[in-house]
Amino acid sequence: MPDTVQAVMSNGLHPNSEVEDLSVAHLSYSNGSMAQITCSVNHHGEEQQIVFHGEKARVSAPWKISASTQLENGFPESNTELEQKIDKSSNC
Repeated sequence: MPDTVQAVMSNGLHPNSEVEDLSVAHLSYSNGSMAQITCSVNHHGEEQQIVFHGEKARVSAPWKISASTQLENGFPESNTELEQKIDKSSNC
């Protein structure tokens, strides 16, 4: 369970609607991790997905893997070996 939750919602682009069209929540956990939940009907055709970002990689539904290793200068370098390892173990 999160330690804190901050959330906002608004009707930003549909003034004729009786419900909100955008909501965002930020969750903070005691171990230092965070979560963000965004829900919007203002997506303009962008991919709808659920994304989990971890220390070394991200996975999402629809299935998509991206893994990287941090360089000394702080910038990421693609880690295709880890991407292949995650994909192979996914049973998808």
